[in-house]
Amino acid sequence: MSKVSLPTLQCDAELDTLLGGPVRALKPDLSDIAIAVLTARARGEILAAAKEAGVGVRELARRLGVSAAAVSRHLRSEGDMRLSTAALFACALGLEWRIELVRSGASHNEKIDLGQGLSFEISESNASPAVSTARRASAHERELQLAA
Repeated sequence: MSKVSLPTLQCDAELDTLLGGPVRALKPDLSDIAIAVLTARARGEILAAAKEAGVGVRELARRLGVSAAAVSRHLRSEGDMRLSTAALFACALGLEWRIELVRSGASHNEKIDLGQGLSFEISESNASPAVSTARRASAHERELQLAA
């Protein structure tokens, strides 16, 4: 089981000299991270539901009335996804979204099976949810493409 964490910047004199001054610690934009996490989770849920239903990209595209390339592009994108788009995917799979709003910083522990004997666990102490969710979505996407 591998653990994932955000990279950190180590400050040292050589780097300070190279950059012409002291290096400050990097602070991520938390709103961008929150959007990336939510979007990646939505894509991961769509991909997992399609896999569970045995629905490939072509069939999903047929149900949505769009091209397979458009479906693939939406599911591979790392950009923001509109709620209306997520709702259309859910309807095409015969599902609906249930969204829960929780207090920021709530405990989060999850074990993710990537298949082929690979898995990793995320917890609030060792990982970025954005990284783990993106990896889960990527693994589901690969499996969905194989089914298509």
